[in-house]
Amino acid sequence: VLSTGPYIGWGWRHMLFYNNFGTADTPHLSVVDILTPHVRKIMEFFDISKPSTTMPLQAQISQHTTHSIGSRILDTAMSGDFNGDCINEAVVLDSSMETIKSVQLVDENDGNDEEMQAAEVWSLPLPGRLSSNVAAVGLRDGSGIALAAASGRRVRFWLPRARHGANAASIA
Repeated sequence: VLSTGPYIGWGWRHMLFYNNFGTADTPHLSVVDILTPHVRKIMEFFDISKPSTTMPLQAQISQHTTHSIGSRILDTAMSGDFNGDCINEAVVLDSSMETIKSVQLVDENDGNDEEMQAAEVWSLPLPGRLSSNVAAVGLRDGSGIALAAASGRRVRFWLPRARHGANAASIA
């Protein structure tokens, strides 16, 4: 064991992924989890770039989840550059499980790594509660990543808009 997360008392962490949530020039290597997804619903980014016996918490954001208690739908989170800005996002559900949300690490100050914040950058509202896992695929032409998810009895697909000039609504 190289490092551990801080003690949380009751509950558990749904470990999601490890990725670079910074840029090529300023990497932010993080392990991302959701703290007790069906109760606390807090997404945590842990900085693993600084060797330590306990991983330092880099940023967190509340009201995000991966599943509801007792659900068999568990594969709802992913990470990648979905909006084409060359910075990876953590993609999860809001606490109602009716919106797919994207969260990035954002430098709120002067480039000081100690001041990173987790911020929502885009969202995809569903017409009801999620009823399937969420799937993603890189498009063959390299133009981005497509998403698919079901709500009720309908499966919906979202394709990326133009990769250049992407903004908070870059997935349609």
